[in-house]
Amino acid sequence: MSIETKVNRFNDLIQSSFRNAMDTVESIHQTSAEMPLEVLRELGYPEEKTETIKEAHRKILRIMYGGICNAHQELGKLVVMQTGELSRFATDIMPSRDWQSKTKAPDTSPARKKVPAKKVAASKPTATASEVNDG
Repeated sequence: MSIETKVNRFNDLIQSSFRNAMDTVESIHQTSAEMPLEVLRELGYPEEKTETIKEAHRKILRIMYGGICNAHQELGKLVVMQTGELSRFATDIMPSRDWQSKTKAPDTSPARKKVPAKKVAASKPTATASEVNDG
């Protein structure tokens, strides 16, 4: 799976989470804005007028929060596009087509402990001809 695909999938998750969060904030904002209107209605302000104000306020919030979400979505698309371009650029300038593996950090997990190399026994010195004759 390419880096661009991974970033695109992650962006989808981020966008969905952001949209859910913004919908929640919008709902809380709307509820808090409607509380004073409910009090006015209970005090005798005409219900038709409070509903008109509520509806206008809902439209304003939908435009405002929709705009925030759209801007966030466009930013996510830009990040995905730039990641793809950067990946292609890195692939083009590296001598090996597998530039990603060259940038990975070494595996330092405990399961990959280095086994010490076996010691090579020193060779025994051989006797020279003079040592044999002297012995």
